[in-house]
Amino acid sequence: MLLEGLFDYLGDRLKNFDKFQPQKCSANTFFVEPLLTIFEERIFKQSKSNFVQYITLFIVGHVESRNFLSKNALNACKLYMERILSFLILRAFPTRASG
Repeated sequence: MLLEGLFDYLGDRLKNFDKFQPQKCSANTFFVEPLLTIFEERIFKQSKSNFVQYITLFIVGHVESRNFLSKNALNACKLYMERILSFLILRAFPTRASG
């Protein structure tokens, strides 16, 4: 139920993206950064969690949902997708610190 409620919230936020986003706030600050922070600090650290990865897939899936999203919402989804993929790639292939 909690995951379904979260999906409803994110879906509503994406559908009404232009209405909710403050004019002086970028999509990165308004949408992407908070989700990335949650992902990095809460979701990624959860071991044995079977459902939290669907949050990322839910957002990424909306990149293809051009029917009901504004251009700003699509751009925010694309930016999130790029940032989360970069995070996961860097996490999978860490660079060695030179010493």
